[in-house]
Amino acid sequence: MSIEEKVGQMAQFTIDVLGKGGGVYASDEPFELDPAMMDTVFGKYKVGSILNTSNNRARTIEVWENTVKALQEKALKEIGIPVIYGIDAIHGTTYTAGATFFPQQIGMAATLKHYMGYGVPYSGKDRTPAIITESDLLAINAGIDMVMEPYNLKFCDELVALVKSGEVKQERIDDAVRRVLRLKFRLELFDRPSWSRFDYPDFGSPAHEAAAKSAADESITLQKNEDNILPLKKGVRLLVIGLNANSMRTLNGGSYSWQGEKVAEFAQQYNTIFEALQKKFCSRRYHYRYCRRKKYRYDGWKRNRDAFHKRFGCIYYSRCASFKSIPENKSPTRRTENGYPESGGQRFGFCRC
Repeated sequence: MSIEEKVGQMAQFTIDVLGKGGGVYASDEPFELDPAMMDTVFGKYKVGSILNTSNNRARTIEVWENTVKALQEKALKEIGIPVIYGIDAIHGTTYTAGATFFPQQIGMAATLKHYMGYGVPYSGKDRTPAIITESDLLAINAGIDMVMEPYNLKFCDELVALVKSGEVKQERIDDAVRRVLRLKFRLELFDRPSWSRFDYPDFGSPAHEAAAKSAADESITLQKNEDNILPLKKGVRLLVIGLNANSMRTLNGGSYSWQGEKVAEFAQQYNTIFEALQKKFCSRRYHYRYCRRKKYRYDGWKRNRDAFHKRFGCIYYSRCASFKSIPENKSPTRRTENGYPESGGQRFGFCRC
C-alpha cells in the first residue's frame, strides 16, 4: 500500500461530506450520495471509515441498507478494502427509524468519548470548534490508529506531509493500518461488507421493546420512599415538576437525532413523563391552559411558596386537573446566562382526579 492509501485507512469522515447539497455540513433531502464526492473520498483519499447520519436525522432501514451498500461497493472498487461505518449507538440502534431504545448509559454502561478533537476544544464543550495543531496530529505517534476528523479532507494531505517530513514515523503508520485492517478482517467485512435488512426480521419488534423495558426496570434505583408513597395510587393529588416533565425531546437525545429535537417526526406515539402520569391516574377528561413562562434559571429554586410562585407564576385549578404547561412548539427561545438555549415544555402541574 502507498502512504496515501495507508493514511486513508486511518481517516474517518461524516456521511454529509458525501451527500449532495451545499457543503460538507448538510445534505439535500431526500439524501443522495454525490458521485463526485465519492470519487474524491474513495478515489483520491482512499478513506477507510465513514460515520454518522446525514442532516442529523434518523433514516429507515431501507435507506441505511442502500447507502452502506453503495459506499462499500465504491470502496472495494477504488481501494479493494471495505469501510468501517461508525454510528453513535448510545442506547440502542441510534439514528434508525423504528429502532428500539434501551436505557441511557448511566443505567447500562459507560462509553468513552471518541474524537481526537474532544481533548482540544478551547471551550471544553462537546461539539464546539477545536483547533488541532500539527503537534496534536503528532499524537498519532503515541498510538492513535484512526482519527475522526469528520469534515476536513485536508487531514489526509497533512498527515502524509508529516510522514514524509519524518515528524510522524512510518512505523507508526504501518502499525495503525495493521490494526485497522485486522479489525475489518475480524468483523468479516471482506467476506460480507453489507447486509440486507431482511436478515433482521425482529428489528423493532415487541420482544425487543420488552427487553428494553426490562433493562430500564432493572436499572432504576429507589433512593427513598417516605410514607410508602410508591407505588402511586389513584385519587391522590400529584405534583409534576421540572424542566423536562413534559418534554419528549429530553427523552430522545442521541437517538432519532443528536439532541432529540426531531421527536415530532419519530416519537408521536409515545408519552412524556407528564402525559404518562395523566393517562395512568386521571380517570376523567382534564382541563389545561397555556401560559408564557418567565425566564428559567438553572440554579435551583427555594423550597417555599413565595419562591415557587415567583419562579413559576400562579397555579391554575380545575375540577379534575389543574396544571401550568408550555408546549415546546410555542415556547419562546431564550438563553441562559451561560449562553445555552432554554428548553420549552412542562414546568409543573397538579392533577386531582
